Amino acid sequence: MTDWTVINVADADPGVLDGSKPLNEVLSSHAGARTKFVLPEGRHRLDGSFVHIDCEAIAVVGDPHATLVVSDPDQQYCLDVGGDWGVSPDASATTVEIRNLTFDMTSDGVGAQAVSARASEDLKIEGVTVEGECASAGKKALGAIYAAVTHPEGAGTVSVSLRDGCAFAPESYPDQSPAESQTSHPIGVNVSDDHRGELTFRDCRVEGWVNNGGYLAGGEGPCLVEGGLWKNNGNANLRLGGGDEARDVRIEVNETSYTGCGLWLQEGDCRVSGGELRLPNCDNDGLRVSSRSARVRGLKIDCTSSARPIKVNDGAGRSCWRTSNS
Repeated sequence: MTDWTVINVADADPGVLDGSKPLNEVLSSHAGARTKFVLPEGRHRLDGSFVHIDCEAIAVVGDPHATLVVSDPDQQYCLDVGGDWGVSPDASATTVEIRNLTFDMTSDGVGAQAVSARASEDLKIEGVTVEGECASAGKKALGAIYAAVTHPEGAGTVSVSLRDGCAFAPESYPDQSPAESQTSHPIGVNVSDDHRGELTFRDCRVEGWVNNGGYLAGGEGPCLVEGGLWKNNGNANLRLGGGDEARDVRIEVNETSYTGCGLWLQEGDCRVSGGELRLPNCDNDGLRVSSRSARVRGLKIDCTSSARPIKVNDGAGRSCWRTSNS
């Protein structure tokens, strides 16, 4: 168990309660080696990013829930904690907790990344919501949630609601076709390449992200997706890699202004059990398999559009199909 230094931000600086002091300044001035920040109920200004990547443990939790308000269109990051991109297990924090927070990005033009977090042993991003359509296209588009467990024996849980998605702005990329520009837009949830442990995505709701709803194929560690709704995301609503598994997930595609398949089993050995794939208005693939091997059991596919319910790329891999199509 982590030996936390607990800081109630209202006690540390009462200015966060009346909005006279930005929350990011309070966090930055009190962050230490093993700091747990407790945020009271209310709305707190986040006028800049809180970066704390050189620590043993870090937590930012609402008690019972807190809202972080972002209003600057030029802000790119909100909470960047636990380790820099590509960090080794020894250099990343052992424990990171981001819980019970809402990121209010409803102001015009705002599109900051809500959370980027890495931990070697225990990562929790739970009860996190992003409100407001992300408007970061053309401004070095990022994504809402970036996560990684950096040690093979570590584990983590992600439970987020990203229902407002991002603005589709292909005009921001005049040198690309609209379809090509999708990969320049932000991602809902991204597992970064330094992921080595195990991550469970539980009951997430991810809708309307042009460049993948959940890109979980990054890194070498397995990802387990339990339940949740992944809807109207471009490129792929949910994209799995080697060792990844989806259980009882719901995926729906009812969007054609940008293109995206339902469930993409991209590489390695992927598994799907249960769940439902609904394609009421889709012009892409429902279930796309390009992985070395795939095992799909009990997946219900409801296709009433011109989409291909199942597409299996040619290759030397093996597949075991137990699907129900309607």
